[in-house]
Amino acid sequence: MGAGRHVCSVFSTKYFVDILRGMSSGRKDVISKYGFEPLLKFEKTDIPSRFVRYIVECVDTVSSQIIVADEKIIPISKDSVPYVLGLLDSGDLATQDKDSGRNFILSRFSLTEMPNITFFGDMLISSDFHSEEGTFICFMVIAMSCFLFPSSSDQIHIEFLTLLVNPKRTSGFDFCALVYDWILTGINKFVISGRVPGRKPEVF
Repeated sequence: MGAGRHVCSVFSTKYFVDILRGMSSGRKDVISKYGFEPLLKFEKTDIPSRFVRYIVECVDTVSSQIIVADEKIIPISKDSVPYVLGLLDSGDLATQDKDSGRNFILSRFSLTEMPNITFFGDMLISSDFHSEEGTFICFMVIAMSCFLFPSSSDQIHIEFLTLLVNPKRTSGFDFCALVYDWILTGINKFVISGRVPGRKPEVF
């Protein structure tokens, strides 16, 4: 049984959770084998959107700090990310390559156009799909799009899909650095587009 389409915007941790619940223990063992067992422990927690916006507006992306009331400072760094993800805080640096990532997926799954995220979810849950490399690639496409590198786009995340070309080497990349940079870039875009110059965040 698939995780229905009604839950599946790309910016959807709920879909990621549904996939985790629907995966067999054998499929999860494959993910652990490739070094990404911590992602299997993800649990969705609801946080009020107003509180999230408040925290984001308190972030100074230049100094990489959360500054509350000009006196309470919480530093943000790449070293903080492993405590959340459980992944290693080291590895090779990676760069974005959308075209190569797109071409890799199209070739790997014999497609002519990029599929919806449910394409990969259905393959993960299907009892007819047994390739270990394919299992890992499908899982990571979903994890990248719904959790690690979320966006407001309705397309799957393609910026770092080239990291999946050789699954045995994927865990050797510094995902914590990528996630940290992605978060700060997203916050910066939000601040630039949504905050009035000189305005301080309202008290939550």
